[in-house]
Amino acid sequence: MKRILMLLAGILIHQLAAAQLVVHGARWEVAGGGASCDATRQLAAACDGLRTCRVPVDPASLCGGDPAVGSLKILDIQYSCDGIRQAPIGFPDGSTASLHCQRVHISKPLLQIRAARWQALDGSGSCDATPLLSRSCNGKQ
Repeated sequence: MKRILMLLAGILIHQLAAAQLVVHGARWEVAGGGASCDATRQLAAACDGLRTCRVPVDPASLCGGDPAVGSLKILDIQYSCDGIRQAPIGFPDGSTASLHCQRVHISKPLLQIRAARWQALDGSGSCDATPLLSRSCNGKQ
């Protein structure tokens, strides 16, 4: 009986433990293509094993310098929480990359924005709205 109780306690503790994130890749690149650098090492060092992580998107924190001074860049991050891959997420220059993992067990599906484009009705212009929408909506119902 004691052995069964200890096993159940171990399972319960595992279920209540904080979720852990792992960074699989991070690329700081000019929006729309062009110059880029691999920021995986910096993000992994700052975030791996944590439940929540915040890193400034600036040359002092990433890549040892700006890969394209004067150009708008996006930090694209691929990561997982407790071994479950999350939707890639992007953060623009000057923002703070915020990654969060929560151990949540719900049966309702959660929203995952993979791509979003804001375009004029007459087709005269457009922009990538994925970073803003994914930060605001991903993981929510």
